[in-house]
Amino acid sequence: MAEVRLKERLKRPEVTIQLRPFHRKVHQVLLENKVDSFIASIIARRIDDPEHALKFANLKLKFLTSPHLLKDATKAAKRIIQALERGEVIGLETDHDCDGQTSHVILHVALTNIFNHPVGKIRSYIGHRMAEGYGLSDKLAQRILDDDMRPTLIITADNGSTDEARIALLKSQNIDVIVTDHHAIPEEGVPQSAYAVLNPTQKGCEYNDPFIAGCMVAWLLMAEVRRLLLLEGKPINSDCQLTDLLDFVAVGTVADCVSMAKSINNRVVAYYGMHKISQLTRSCWSSFSDHFHHKVDSEFLGFVIAPLLNSDGRMSDALSSVSFLLNEDHQKTKQWVEFLQQQNNHRKAIQKDMTAKAMSEASKQYAKGASSICVYLDDGHAGVHGISASRIKDSFGLPTILFSPKQGEDDIITGSARSIDGLNIKAVLDLIYQNTTDILIKYGGHTGAAGLTIYKDKFVEFSQSFNDYCQKAIAENNITATPIIYCDGELTAEEFTLKHVEKFALLEPYGREFEAPVFCNKASIYSFKWVGKESQHLQLMLTIHGKTLKSIWFFADEYLDDADIQVGEEVQVAYRLSKEHFNGQTYVSLKIVHLAKLTHQRQIL
Repeated sequence: MAEVRLKERLKRPEVTIQLRPFHRKVHQVLLENKVDSFIASIIARRIDDPEHALKFANLKLKFLTSPHLLKDATKAAKRIIQALERGEVIGLETDHDCDGQTSHVILHVALTNIFNHPVGKIRSYIGHRMAEGYGLSDKLAQRILDDDMRPTLIITADNGSTDEARIALLKSQNIDVIVTDHHAIPEEGVPQSAYAVLNPTQKGCEYNDPFIAGCMVAWLLMAEVRRLLLLEGKPINSDCQLTDLLDFVAVGTVADCVSMAKSINNRVVAYYGMHKISQLTRSCWSSFSDHFHHKVDSEFLGFVIAPLLNSDGRMSDALSSVSFLLNEDHQKTKQWVEFLQQQNNHRKAIQKDMTAKAMSEASKQYAKGASSICVYLDDGHAGVHGISASRIKDSFGLPTILFSPKQGEDDIITGSARSIDGLNIKAVLDLIYQNTTDILIKYGGHTGAAGLTIYKDKFVEFSQSFNDYCQKAIAENNITATPIIYCDGELTAEEFTLKHVEKFALLEPYGREFEAPVFCNKASIYSFKWVGKESQHLQLMLTIHGKTLKSIWFFADEYLDDADIQVGEEVQVAYRLSKEHFNGQTYVSLKIVHLAKLTHQRQIL
């Protein structure tokens, strides 16, 4: 007799399957330019500009926007060249996540390998997430000032736009600060004490792409330094090219979930960077080769490489990941991969416990009609609550903030915020900051995600304000605040082929706003079984259009138990077409995104 699975049933909204809008003009132009019809239909459900779509179908490096269009890029590059010529100590201060880590490596390699600056005159600083907090914090600024080899120039990456006070302190001690960042500029404007600020979101910037990641801004600055050095006839190492660093830009870009639809720059650097990684010319990437089950793609970057690197910044000191990426000793990088895997497993265990507790509390708030989710976990871990916040946001279709204690400061809690489509969470935090007093200590971020610190005793007051402003924004912008899965329609019987799976690879990279295709069909359950160490995944054989297809739904136990599913039942299934290798054979399989009885499935098709 099969084991009966009993789980706490959380109250949560039904999932909506929504068909992506189809832009006929885009589809027509692509067909006229000899683009495959199936590929054209995928693009036409993501891009509304024909000219833009044509570039997406044939990515080239020449599509990259010129770096000198970034405001302050030339000014910053001249200061860096001055530091190179004077032999100054240059400090690199970057964020602790994957975007920050790859930014750090890009700056380090460019300065030393291309521009020939001595490695001994580069100082690396990354704030310890738990002990020092986000960005250029007070503690990190003091650590810079206390350094025996104090730098005279600091280059930030993936942070700095909201750190005027610390930048002013460094300036008062004769340290110039060049800010490179991509996060939203605060209400008061860019940090006035910075020597230069490179941020495509700032006013007066002619670089027409505000969607690039922090690592891309850092790479563009190095491109401008190179341009000026060549213009002035000064020596550089021609054996190392900036395009050789696009592998790091690709990892940081994919990991930071920036738009892959609105930015041709993001698509180009990710595309060429993935090809660079697949060549295994760096020790760090060859150490991942045991994980290469197929061609390197955005899924591999986003779900294998990025989580391992991010776990270091969440659980420990992110400089170890930087060292791993820079190291050329294959034996050592193999050991680092093993270490990062152990750290990531530890992160997963903490995250699983946090997510379960947060889901339970979120369910209670949803049941009371909340327009947002705010959860504080007294035993939470600030290093991983962003991942849990994303899971809750996806499950309830509501803007979510998950708070945890700040290490060493009992009266302060830190939060990671994740938003839904159409709601600018940074703008909501701006309103709270402008209209309340003594709640928000520090915050920053962009449309879809943000980080913040508040006083612990203000949590209830903050939660109410956050909910009020979210409710207002949802109403004013006519936002559908429910979990939505966007799909590309149904597949016919003839389209369940390996040839169609391979066509998807031609549209890499996938990512935010240019997600991998999801299709939706009616199906009959031929068989099923629970698999995994904790029987949390559901393996099924589904019959669609007379074809029986092997399928897997990861973490299905969060949505179903044995009472919800039975052989022979008719269901609606949303899935990604995939391929599986077994016993020397390759065949089509399905990765299920969602499955429900036809009577229970909410649809907008």
